[in-house]
Amino acid sequence: MFKKLLSNLAFNPSLIGQLSFYAKRLHRETAFRRAGFFLISLTMVLQMFAVISPPQSSLQASPNTDIINGGFSSKQEAVNHCRKNTQNFKKIMNRFGIDCQDIASSTVTSIKPRDHNGRLHSMGRLSFGTAGEQPVNVPGVGRMYVRHFWSLNHDPSYKALKVKDSAGRTAYILFSCGNLVSIGVPTPPPAPKPEPKPVPPTTPQDVCPNKPGVQTNPQECDVCPDKPGTQLDESDCKPCEDSQTKNDLTACLEYSKKATNITQNLSDANGTTANPNDTIVYTLTTANNGEIDIKDYHVNEGLGDVLDYADVVDLHGGTIDEYKNVTWPKTTIKSKSSVENKITVKVKSEIPQTPASSSDSQHYNMMMTNVYGNVVEIKLPQNLTKTVELVTTTQLPNTGPGTSLIIGFSLTMIIGYFFARSRLLAKEMDIVRLDFNSAGGV
Repeated sequence: MFKKLLSNLAFNPSLIGQLSFYAKRLHRETAFRRAGFFLISLTMVLQMFAVISPPQSSLQASPNTDIINGGFSSKQEAVNHCRKNTQNFKKIMNRFGIDCQDIASSTVTSIKPRDHNGRLHSMGRLSFGTAGEQPVNVPGVGRMYVRHFWSLNHDPSYKALKVKDSAGRTAYILFSCGNLVSIGVPTPPPAPKPEPKPVPPTTPQDVCPNKPGVQTNPQECDVCPDKPGTQLDESDCKPCEDSQTKNDLTACLEYSKKATNITQNLSDANGTTANPNDTIVYTLTTANNGEIDIKDYHVNEGLGDVLDYADVVDLHGGTIDEYKNVTWPKTTIKSKSSVENKITVKVKSEIPQTPASSSDSQHYNMMMTNVYGNVVEIKLPQNLTKTVELVTTTQLPNTGPGTSLIIGFSLTMIIGYFFARSRLLAKEMDIVRLDFNSAGGV
C-alpha cells in the first residue's frame, strides 16, 4: 500500500489525503509496537534475574526422604551436620566410607540426573517402589533406599558437594536434601584383609585342626555354634545365601506389607481410593529365612508419606519419632519364622491439597505410598486445583529458565523488527508529506 501511494502520488495529487490517513495509522501502530517492545524487554530483564538468582522452591524439605530435612546451604553447614550427627547423617556417611573430614575437603559442583552415563544412584529414607530400587541397611539407622537418580528427578541440574570416600571413589551430597548420590549402587568400602592367624601345630589328640586349641571330640570342631549342624570352616557360618558375613543376619530378612480398609471392608486396599475418615490398618510382616535366630531386632517403618493425609489411631505397641518413623520394642525372630506388627491410621476428614515438595515428588501427591518390601499405594480424592498441579508438574515439559530465555529473546527480536519497520515507514511518510507540501502539491 505504501509503495502504491508513493508511485501514484505524482500523477494524482489528491492521494495526499489517503497518505495522511495512512501516516496517522502508522504512528498509532508504532506507539503500540513500542509499548509491546518495552514490555517484552522488561520481561527479559526479570527473567535474567531469575536465571542469575533463582528462587528457592516452597515446601523444599521432605522428612519422608531427605537425609537432612531441608538440606543445607553451604559446605560448612554440611560439615556441622556431620559433626553433630544430625538425623544420623554422620552414621549414614560413615557407612559408605565418607567421614566429616572428607566433607570438609569436598568441592561445590553441580550434577545432572543422567551424568556418568545414567549410572548415578541417589539414596533416601523412603522407598518409592521404582524399577531397580533396592534397600540398603545402615547399622544403627535402619533401611535406606537406593534408586536411579533420574527415576524421580527431572530438574536440569542439582547443586552438590563432590567428595572422595576412604576407597578413593567419587560421590556427591545434594544441597537440597543431604541425600547421597553415588556412581552405581553405594556399597561400604572394602574391609582390610585380616592378617592370617597362625595355625597351632596338630597333635594326635587335636581332631579339629581348623579351630584354635586342642579338641579331642569331633563335635567340638563346630566353629558356628549358633547354626544347626557342624561347620568346620567360618566360610560356612553365613546364615543365608544373601549374607556377606556370618554376622550379616538382617540380609536373611524378608519384608512384606498389606493394607486393609476397615471402613470400606476391603481386605486389600492397595490401588484403591480412600475417602475422608476411612480407617486403614497396615500389617507388616518380617520373616527370617536364615538358619540363625535374630535377637534384639527393632522393626521400624517410615510413615511420613501416609501421615500427609492421615492421623495415627493406634501403633500397637510402637512409638513414633519426630521424623515420623515408627519403632517397636526389640524382639527375637526365630529361624524360619516371622513376626507381625500393625499400624492403624484414619484418613483426615479434610484431605489436604498442599502443593508437592520440590525435593520429593512423591510428597503430597494425593497418594499414601508405603513400602515394606512391597509397595502399598492408596489413592485419595483430589479437587480441580490439585488435578491441574499434578498434570502441569508430571505431564507437561519442564522448560526451565534457559528455554524461557531463548523463547523470550526470539520474541524480542521479532517484536523489535516490526517496531523498527513501523517507525521507519512512519518517518518516510512524514518526509513525503513535508516535501509534497513544500513543493505546493507538485
